[in-house]
Amino acid sequence: MRSGQTVAMTGAGISTASGIQDFRDPGGPWRDYDPSKMTLEYFRQDPTYLWGIIHLFLIQRERAKPNRAHRALVEMEHMGIMDTIITQNVDGLHQMAGSTKVIEFYGGLRHCYCAECGNRIELKAIYGNMGIEDEQDVNAPARPMPVPLCEQCGGAMMPDIPLYDTPLNAKNIFAVEELAVSANMMLVIGTRLNIGPIGLLPNITKRQGGIVAIINDSSTTFDEKAHIIAVGKAEEILPAIVRETRRRIAESQC
Repeated sequence: MRSGQTVAMTGAGISTASGIQDFRDPGGPWRDYDPSKMTLEYFRQDPTYLWGIIHLFLIQRERAKPNRAHRALVEMEHMGIMDTIITQNVDGLHQMAGSTKVIEFYGGLRHCYCAECGNRIELKAIYGNMGIEDEQDVNAPARPMPVPLCEQCGGAMMPDIPLYDTPLNAKNIFAVEELAVSANMMLVIGTRLNIGPIGLLPNITKRQGGIVAIINDSSTTFDEKAHIIAVGKAEEILPAIVRETRRRIAESQC
C-alpha cells in the first residue's frame, strides 16, 4: 500500500542560503581540493588532506542557521503533507529547523573514529584542537592544521563520513529505498542527482507510480523523467508552495 505521503530528498543546494557552500562550487573554499583523494587509502597516506576539508566545513557549519527552505519543510511536516526528509547533507540544519523525521544518508559528522583501533569519540571533543575560528575567511585556502590523534593508540582520527572507497550505511540504504518505493510523491530539492546510489531514488518512486517533482537552480539528471520541474532557489520556491497550500486548505474549509 502506498503511503500517500511526500518524501523530500535534499542536497547541497538547500543549504547554500545558510552559508554552507557546495563542494563543487568552483569559487568555494574547496576549489583546490581533489575529490578523488577523499578515500581511506589516501587518508592513510596524508590525513591532513581530508582534515583540511573538514576544517573548512566545520567553520561554515558553526556559523550556519536554517533558511526559509528548511523552515518551509518543517511547516509542511506540521501540515501533515511531509513525511520524511532524506538528506545528503551533514550540516544538521533540517533538525535545527525543527524537522523530526530526517535520514542523514551520509551521516551527521558528529563523531570521528580511529582508523587503526576503531576508538570512537564525539567530534566536539576535539574542536579545541582544530583551530576553528569565527573570524576566519571561509573562502580562503585551508591552512595547515594538526590531525587529531587517538588517545588510545596514537593513530589518526578519521571523520565519520563515508569516503569513496568505504561502504555506505546498509541501514540507511534500506530505509531510503523503502521510502522511495512507498512515497506518493518525492520532492527533490537542491541536488543534481549525479551521485549514486541515492541519485537513483527518483527512478524507484516513479517506477512504483509516484510523482517526482524537482526544485533546483540548474538541470538534473532526472529532468527528462520528472513530472514537475521548478527551476530556482529552494528558499524562494518552498515557502511559496507552503503559502499556496495553506490558501487552498483555507478555501476548502469555507
